[in-house]
Amino acid sequence: MIGVILGVTSAVSIGTNIFQGIQNNKLRKQIEQLKAIIANQQNDIEELKKQMQALKAWAFKQKYELSKEIKYLQKNMASNKETLRRLERSAA
Repeated sequence: MIGVILGVTSAVSIGTNIFQGIQNNKLRKQIEQLKAIIANQQNDIEELKKQMQALKAWAFKQKYELSKEIKYLQKNMASNKETLRRLERSAA
């Protein structure tokens, strides 16, 4: 009887160990998948940061170019207003 109990206990123990081994393999696979996902996300974050820096540089350059254009147009408009005043005085 004790031999049967020990045999059943050993079989249960072996079955439990096999089941735990399978569970551990599944967990290892999940861990590896999550590590890969995290690595990809980190790469995505780095790439987005680079793009953001490029956009900041582009926006700065655009702001500078637009500012130059505004100054040019304001200067040109002032010149045109002065020409208009002279022409209106000449016509009067």
